[in-house]
Amino acid sequence: MDGDGCDRDRVAPGDDYEVDHLIRKTGVSRAEAIGLIHQFGNDRKTLEKEAKKLHR
Repeated sequence: MDGDGCDRDRVAPGDDYEVDHLIRKTGVSRAEAIGLIHQFGNDRKTLEKEAKKLHR
């Protein structure tokens, strides 16, 4: 965790800013991003890897 108490390695599905960041970085839709979080959990690296697989 960072000194401010935030965990930058996790994506909170209820946090629009976090979901929007995943969308901007990977090009997935909001529905795809939320689906990925539900399927793979909230680890940012895993989500980015799986999101990129959707848009090859």
